[in-house]
Amino acid sequence: MYVYNSRLFNKYDRRVASIAILGDEQRNWRPNSYESVWKMTLARRLFERGYTREDVIGLLRFIDWVMRLPEGLERDFREEFKLYQEENRMRYVTSFERLAKEEGKEEGSREATLTLILRQLTRRIGAVDSQAQEKIRQLSLEHLESLAEALLDFTGTADLSDWLNNHTN
Repeated sequence: MYVYNSRLFNKYDRRVASIAILGDEQRNWRPNSYESVWKMTLARRLFERGYTREDVIGLLRFIDWVMRLPEGLERDFREEFKLYQEENRMRYVTSFERLAKEEGKEEGSREATLTLILRQLTRRIGAVDSQAQEKIRQLSLEHLESLAEALLDFTGTADLSDWLNNHTN
């Protein structure tokens, strides 16, 4: 099997996974808990070697098709597999990283809101002059949200100028 895998890897430059299947003469033979442990060990090793979640699940589907675990063991395996995925997906995030992420989300939300407001103003009252645009760009997210509501009642550029004069320094 090793030689076969090596040749496939060398020829196609792709990682290869192989599985050996024990065929038993007894039709009623069912795997015991050892096979459940083996299945989880295989899944872990595949993840550790960089296989994607889709690749691992694809192989596990094939294994399920060939070798069915008893219901209780299958349930235990699914729970352990899910726990393993969650543990390895979550890494420790420092307070600095959390704060940076929150600030990034806030800034992204502010930028999206700003872009939408400028588009809505242009559609509602026509072209917005550069001075008004600069004042709008300086608004906080709270003021942008307030402007988003107010612009629905604007009928011209004078309404925008009045609103900006009342809400900016």
